[in-house]
Amino acid sequence: MGSLDAGSLKRLMPSLVARIDELCKENNKLLDHNNSLLARIAELEGRSGKPPKTPNEHLAATVQRAERQWRGYLGQEEGPQGPPQPRTRALS
Repeated sequence: MGSLDAGSLKRLMPSLVARIDELCKENNKLLDHNNSLLARIAELEGRSGKPPKTPNEHLAATVQRAERQWRGYLGQEEGPQGPPQPRTRALS
């Protein structure tokens, strides 16, 4: 790839701005879709008798689950019997 001079950069800018605009619109659509999914989750939780969660509560719960899984993976999470033991498969 050759070096870009001022003229070629000037010609490249409109296409870059257009692409950024497309990506921003796509991002907004995805955010809207995510919000509608979170609303649906809250609706279903309400029907099941659970108190509906806000989007921030969903995010916090997801982060906590991931952290627990990661600690378990690292062997740092202790259960009632102490730290998790490596799983072994019985020989048949």
